[in-house]
Amino acid sequence: MPWSTQTYRGGLVRLRPPIDSDLDDFLAKAGQPETILAYGGDPSTLTAPTPESYRQGLGTFPDSIKWVIDHDGHAIGRIRLDNIDETEGHARLALGIWHPDDWGHGFGTEASMLALGHAFNAMRLHRVDLIVLEENRRAIRSYEKCGFRVEGVLRERALVRGQRQNDLVMAVLRREFAGLGAGKGADADLGSGC
Repeated sequence: MPWSTQTYRGGLVRLRPPIDSDLDDFLAKAGQPETILAYGGDPSTLTAPTPESYRQGLGTFPDSIKWVIDHDGHAIGRIRLDNIDETEGHARLALGIWHPDDWGHGFGTEASMLALGHAFNAMRLHRVDLIVLEENRRAIRSYEKCGFRVEGVLRERALVRGQRQNDLVMAVLRREFAGLGAGKGADADLGSGC
């Protein structure tokens, strides 16, 4: 189940499977130092995005459901649900917007809402969690808008710029997501065309 065949459309973004032109968008936008830092990486190890790094990204996380985040016909990032356990009813959300110019516009929040709609409505999961760098306040605010709550601190789990940083564990339950009044829309868009 690597790439979802389902397309979800919101007001700002669309979640969809990858297409050939996504490579050009990736090469133009990915590999920014600010993005690497936001993910908890080390920008000093930064290399320019390549077609090979793009193809490797397509193949990673084979036991996940993944979508490209599309804004105005261009790929701006990816989102996935992984560590899926349908028996226990939980999964982990991971999101990446490639370029800082695309941050702060609500793209990540809406992409998260659409993916959560799939998790809770189509898959009938009970819980979705995530891990986020504690200093990534922008991402934390976005996740809070989607109903996520901080459940714990993974002390000094990340090494950022040579310094140990905390990660936060955040989670949202299906009933909490439904209480936002946003969980029903993704069900209606299930399978809608591009």
